[in-house]
Amino acid sequence: MGKRIQKIKQINKEGTGFLKLVVLDKIFKVKEDKRYIMLIILELLLVCVLAASIYLYLDPEVNYVPFPYNYISFILILVGFLWLYTKTKPFRIEIKQN
Repeated sequence: MGKRIQKIKQINKEGTGFLKLVVLDKIFKVKEDKRYIMLIILELLLVCVLAASIYLYLDPEVNYVPFPYNYISFILILVGFLWLYTKTKPFRIEIKQN
């Protein structure tokens, strides 16, 4: 039992170290290029709007929009944000190449 705990602690320590390196790398990239922070904000906003749209338009207990319009509204919001996200494709490709 003690060896398992030690192994789990070691894996946790290595994972935390890797996470710190990734976060520091992202911070330095943000300092180099301000577009990077806008991409992160856009992705966060996309996730929040998607979750809120699912909750507001597709949950029958919360939904105040009549039947066909709730699905139409949800699809329009989703398509709008996906269109906005596709505009970042050249920058995302540039990030992957570096």
